Amino acid sequence: MTPDQAFTNFTNTMQALIAESSCTQVKKQGKKHKFKKPWMTQEIFKVMQQRENYRKKVKDEPFNSKLSEKFSNITSCLEVDGQIILSPKEISECFNNFFSNIGSGLADKLPATNTDPLSYLSRLPHDERFDFLEVSPIIIDEVIENSSSKKAVGYDGVSMALIKDNRQALSPILAHL
Repeated sequence: MTPDQAFTNFTNTMQALIAESSCTQVKKQGKKHKFKKPWMTQEIFKVMQQRENYRKKVKDEPFNSKLSEKFSNITSCLEVDGQIILSPKEISECFNNFFSNIGSGLADKLPATNTDPLSYLSRLPHDERFDFLEVSPIIIDEVIENSSSKKAVGYDGVSMALIKDNRQALSPILAHL
């Protein structure tokens, strides 16, 4: 089978699987909030939840003056060099300045060296050949099985759940490609 025929076979198989699949989206079940980011604390999370609750209440009851007053008192602020900044424009400029300069600031802190960067490349083997290793359907099947189904649908619109459900049909085709 030529590569063009294999690719056509793959696309036809995927289109058929998508057409017959009843799951176009996987409904997410309840979230458990895990603080994976080091900056996300329980206190920050509570404040974020309060903000969202206020927004929902104000949206549901736009003419409730008590809610509007309570919500309008919540402001965004940022402290930079001991100075409190309240203007959204000034806050965005502070963030822009920080993230625009962080790379050069870190680079300036690196110690100077006389080592030529290309000298590190000479330690690598100088093999002139590049070979693809053969991949078996079993390896493809294991990779698909161990992939997370909890990720968003990709650019192609195909969910990982669909791929996992049909990995037996897809693994041989992908291994051939």
